[in-house]
Amino acid sequence: GHEARELERARDRWRREGPKDYRYEFELHCHCIEEPHRPVVVWVRNGAVYDAVYADNGGPVPDEDLRFYRTIDGLFEVIGDAINRRADFLDVEYDREYGYPRFVEIDYEYRTADDEVSFTVRRFRPGRF
Repeated sequence: GHEARELERARDRWRREGPKDYRYEFELHCHCIEEPHRPVVVWVRNGAVYDAVYADNGGPVPDEDLRFYRTIDGLFEVIGDAINRRADFLDVEYDREYGYPRFVEIDYEYRTADDEVSFTVRRFRPGRF
């Protein structure tokens, strides 16, 4: 469907334009983490997450929550997975310049409570810091 095509187009743009080193602010809303809605700054170096801290005070994210903070490639995987699982609802807004997902909302099954996930990517900055 068109969602898969949009994902491929965005992924291609990211492969062409996306830097290997970057940082971004990530706000995740789900029932899966200790502190939902609390923005986290994710640092990526050479295509791997090497740090994640809370945006408000620079405090470390608890180890058990670290797996939810991913590279941009990892966020594309979440979207691809939602498409493969035929999520009942999927809304994605991609960045025009780099192709990364700026906003994603997923509801895997309308009938199931607490399986909704949404996230926002803000303040994306390429380079090492």
